[in-house]
Amino acid sequence: MSVNATGSSTARNLRRWWDVQAIFIRYGFGFLVSKADVRQARRAASAGKNGHADEIERLETPQRLRLMLQELGPTFIKLGQVVSSQSNIIPPAYLAELEKLQDRVPPFPEADVRALLISQLKQQPEYLFREFNYTPLAAASIGQVHTATLNDFSSVVVKVQRPGIQQQIQSDLAIMHEVARGLEGATNIARHYNALGVVEEFAASISKELDYTNEAANMDQLRKVLSAVAGVRAPKVYWDLITPTVLTMENIAGVKVNDVRRIEEAGIDRSRLANTFVHAMVQQILIDGFFHADVHPGNVFVELRSGDIVFLDVGMTGQLDSRQRNEIVDLLRGLGQRDAHRITQVVLSLGIEFKPVSVDALERDINRLVKRHLSGSLATFSYAGFLSELLASLTDNGLRVPSDLLFALKAIMQTEQIVRVLNPNFNITELAMTASNMVLLSKFNPAALRESVTNSADQVLRVLPLVGDAVEQYVRDARSGRRTTRLDPGDMQYLSGALNSTANRFMLALLLVGGMIASVLVMGLRGEGILGLLPIVGLIGFVASLGMSLIVVARILWQQWRGM
Repeated sequence: MSVNATGSSTARNLRRWWDVQAIFIRYGFGFLVSKADVRQARRAASAGKNGHADEIERLETPQRLRLMLQELGPTFIKLGQVVSSQSNIIPPAYLAELEKLQDRVPPFPEADVRALLISQLKQQPEYLFREFNYTPLAAASIGQVHTATLNDFSSVVVKVQRPGIQQQIQSDLAIMHEVARGLEGATNIARHYNALGVVEEFAASISKELDYTNEAANMDQLRKVLSAVAGVRAPKVYWDLITPTVLTMENIAGVKVNDVRRIEEAGIDRSRLANTFVHAMVQQILIDGFFHADVHPGNVFVELRSGDIVFLDVGMTGQLDSRQRNEIVDLLRGLGQRDAHRITQVVLSLGIEFKPVSVDALERDINRLVKRHLSGSLATFSYAGFLSELLASLTDNGLRVPSDLLFALKAIMQTEQIVRVLNPNFNITELAMTASNMVLLSKFNPAALRESVTNSADQVLRVLPLVGDAVEQYVRDARSGRRTTRLDPGDMQYLSGALNSTANRFMLALLLVGGMIASVLVMGLRGEGILGLLPIVGLIGFVASLGMSLIVVARILWQQWRGM
């Protein structure tokens, strides 16, 4: 196994490769070491034991894995955190340890912070900030956060990236790639879970996370999504003070969403807060499709002054298309109805086969899960417990869940955990009802109706020329003798009446569609004075067009029923 590198980075990568392999051996994971480098790695591992060998050997394997990842540094810690989100394939003991992974490290010096700000923002910090606190609020492996005050007295936090971290992560990603490739060549389990694909997906994710402009764009987009829900938002970003390694955003004066004592002392209604949080997550996951993919309590704050919920650290996000969103709603409904067949059909639609799937076996497994988790009162039902076992069952049956969809299901589980902390009496099955109602109502807002009606009209207008062409071709064929049609006078009279009726109905349908489009467009207008009545006029027009459409449909159905 070798690490590919070019130029001056070759020696650095090779030294890092030996260090990594030495750590593998020291923690009892020597099977990850390249046979070509095993002697060098063992020599380095012996030199690095420092009397801790016996202590390490006494630890259980999951504990040794966590400590090894922490010693390997930020890239491996991040990988462990991402893998821990794949709760469907991680044994519980390993999952519990991986969830403890921390990447807190000593802060880097003030001189480095200052040099980075000058090189990235092209000015002395004193000109850009009224105050800048060089003692970090928090420090991690990739970067650290400082509080500051802008010249307009806005309170902000500034995230700055640790010097040299990008080069270290690129070296580590190359090593991970080689390790995964070697494991897939040596073990069936690595091939079964597509170890190389996991590393490649992780590499793409962390590369985006290293560019702070991506996080700033995510924050802007999330703020727009959350504008539809009162009492929840994302921080404001300051684009003139943002670069790939510097991120400046609004400073949120609040507490973690699970700090129940502080929330109660501030007089904030926890039940209202729980309902608001559910609405915010439904808006993200099921209505808009763009969502925060890591909503643990450290990333969700409550502003004590306003009582607003604020989503922080938007480096990890997910995106669902309309089909996936509808399928998740169906999944939630299937859970509420205890319908194993419906759940099976949904997961078959959502999953990706990596080996032949027996639908009957899958449905039997899901039916057992439904009986185990849903046989009692739904008030005690846990989405987290059910979905975790469901994901494991899908993997056992040959189905892989796409990463964004997996993030969405994980976010639903995290939502349940936070809601239960805020309001232990919250009936979690209301989450499905709330989701269904919000999704249904979202389809009837003016913008959604305008898009739906416009799409329908566009389809009609695109089909009309084809109908005209078909009629014209039929007439040509009849005149040339290629097509002959014999009709007696009674047939002609009947055909004339039928065509006349059809044409009238078609024109009426076009007029009604046009009226509905015009009404919906007018409903979206805003104005002053008498123009402020336009939305009301549009609503009246829409209701009238809809009423006439129903009358036409009822009349057609009545005529068809009478003719039967």
